[in-house]
Amino acid sequence: MTRCDITFAYGQLSLFFHNPGPVHVVTAKRAPVYVQNTHDQGLSYCDPGAENQNVLTGWVDIDFATDSDTRRSVTGYVMTLNGAPIIWRSRRQGGVTLSSSEVEYVATSAVAQENAYLHALLSDFHRSPLGPAVPS
Repeated sequence: MTRCDITFAYGQLSLFFHNPGPVHVVTAKRAPVYVQNTHDQGLSYCDPGAENQNVLTGWVDIDFATDSDTRRSVTGYVMTLNGAPIIWRSRRQGGVTLSSSEVEYVATSAVAQENAYLHALLSDFHRSPLGPAVPS
């Protein structure tokens, strides 16, 4: 089972793995309780019917220069196939960007690369999407 709802929290906690403070220990202890209390929630992958086969959709969002230590922006995106997430990512961008337009360009480029990869992968499985990815 995949729990994409806790990946960001664990990613942030991993930054303090070698030298955790009290707040990190408390937060790390909360995660298993959260997972236990939400064990009945998850993703459902099902057949959407013949008319909606292989519909690839992508969402992207940015957070402009909010990391106070590095002034780097954060890019987050999700790609879904037939309504269920198949790839998602949230990470700091590699360099410092000077405008929100530049951040959006970098984020859109990352999603376009992921889209090209998914189209090639689905073609290898003879499940090519019926058209281009649907932006949302």
